Amino acid sequence: MLGACGGDDGDDDWGDSQGSSQGPDVSQAGQVEYACALARHVQDEHGDADSWGEPVGDDADPAMRETASVASLLGGSGGFVLPEHEDLSELGQDLFKGVISIDNDTIEDSLDEVVSACQDDDLSASADVSHSAQIDYACALAAYVVDEHGGSETWDGIGDERAWHEAGSVAALVGALNGQILSDHKELSEAGKGIFQGVSRIKTDELDTSLDDFISACP
Repeated sequence: MLGACGGDDGDDDWGDSQGSSQGPDVSQAGQVEYACALARHVQDEHGDADSWGEPVGDDADPAMRETASVASLLGGSGGFVLPEHEDLSELGQDLFKGVISIDNDTIEDSLDEVVSACQDDDLSASADVSHSAQIDYACALAAYVVDEHGGSETWDGIGDERAWHEAGSVAALVGALNGQILSDHKELSEAGKGIFQGVSRIKTDELDTSLDDFISACP
């Protein structure tokens, strides 16, 4: 039922995902490159969306979680247009709509266009997007959101502030956008649910608490 993913299944040591000392690149540019690498991974490892397993729930196919993460990293979960990559942000919005509505045709078309746009923009697709590396990335991004943007009550509105979609991306990477609790990372997934609820409902107290809980659950 579950789609096979290249690399590992999330049981490996997290420290192996990005080399011995260099952590994931969660800068603004790094987030876009990660989205490009993850989009290519979904296509290469999972095939057509019609062939994926369950889209939601604890037994959901990893492809749906990863696709939701691509959309979110490109601004989809916070209605944000990346200034340097407006084309990718527009595609990310379409992909996000496809994920939320579980529209396989939209997902398929939007993924194709994201991968093509990444190639046209000469964006690298070489980031480590194995399952354990995705968890690493979520942890690094959560810390970045808090360190870079501070408490969410100080953020500008959704659509004007990139922190919203960055927080949404943390949640997406651990299954929050498709209702999945990762069996190997239950505490992170539970905190991710709180992050996504905080973002979608603009509940700053819940969002800040859940981000703190998420970071505390990271190794």
